Amino acid sequence: MIPFKKYVTYGAVLGLVQVIYLGILYVIGIEALSNFWFTLLLFPLSILLTFLFALRVRKEDFGGGWKFKDAFVAFFLMGVVGGIVTTVWSLFLYNVIDTSLGHDLTEQIMENTLEMMEKWGTPEGQIDKTMDDLAGLPEDFKPIGLLLSFAKSLVWFAILGMIGGLITRKSGSPASAIDQNL
Repeated sequence: MIPFKKYVTYGAVLGLVQVIYLGILYVIGIEALSNFWFTLLLFPLSILLTFLFALRVRKEDFGGGWKFKDAFVAFFLMGVVGGIVTTVWSLFLYNVIDTSLGHDLTEQIMENTLEMMEKWGTPEGQIDKTMDDLAGLPEDFKPIGLLLSFAKSLVWFAILGMIGGLITRKSGSPASAIDQNL
């Protein structure tokens, strides 16, 4: 039997960790929230937690071994639940708590990007194109943009699920896990 309750619980914990991390960056200031390296750090942290939770489920509910399908479902569902938690938080943050944050964040990202591109000697035409592309970024912080972002993230959750499934699949005794629960 698939332990959906654990997947939802661990996914919610994953989402809460992400929300707390982003909340800390928000409190520190817009410079921290728009810093590429600070936000990039969230990805390995999230992947690590997902792997730890999945391995725990494999041990506790599958007797130490599970098939690719079981692992895929675990990784995917935890990612989806975590994504829902962070999307709800983002909807609330950008559209209720601080309605100017999306605009302010866009300005800071554009400033950081311009500075970096100039430092690397990027041609002026490419800089102008990038700045034009980034000018539409505030739309991504509105409800429709955040929901579209979540929908696109489902692809990444599926990829993580496949990679996690390949890495963590292990033959074991699924029957022994059933026997332990009887």
